[in-house]
Amino acid sequence: MSKVFNNYIISTKTMLLLPHFDNYGQLNTIVGEKNDSLIVMKKPREVIEDSLLYYGRGDLKAATLVSRSILGNIDMPPITVNDRFGLYWLPTKSPTNDAECIWISLHHILSTDAVTPKKTKITFQNQNSITIQKSLKATKTKVQQASDLKRLVEMRMYENTPPNYNNNSSITKEHKSRYYHYIINKSGTASIY
Repeated sequence: MSKVFNNYIISTKTMLLLPHFDNYGQLNTIVGEKNDSLIVMKKPREVIEDSLLYYGRGDLKAATLVSRSILGNIDMPPITVNDRFGLYWLPTKSPTNDAECIWISLHHILSTDAVTPKKTKITFQNQNSITIQKSLKATKTKVQQASDLKRLVEMRMYENTPPNYNNNSSITKEHKSRYYHYIINKSGTASIY
């Protein structure tokens, strides 16, 4: 029998968050860790939200907004849960689809292989695997987007140089709130503050 918890925060050992209905019809989360699995009495999206808040990343809406400002306006973008620990996560379906959206940690993925034209097997570094309802091409695209997000976020962290404001490109979108500020220029470059 799996261990059951009321709350859970994603860490480097967390591989996936899988929606699971218990015997009473309550949607919970099966958490796959590197050497263990457990049940959390929350939806996968709630585990993501709790983890984002714990690591000071805001909420899922803010994390999605940041990802889109970096990668462009893509559907179901991967998110950064914690850049310092390399926690980049990708959803297999729309995150609002609580019953079907599986969340997968980028750094635990070893390989992706087609099972059928519309199913892909994801193998993790510990040799555990899961088959998802997504084509190999779509899965590889999502994994690549998460890799791109990781690369770009880490590049910005280690470069530590401010964006160039003297590039004469006009601002096409600027958003300021209490929690974040970003600017997207005509050239398509984004700056987050």
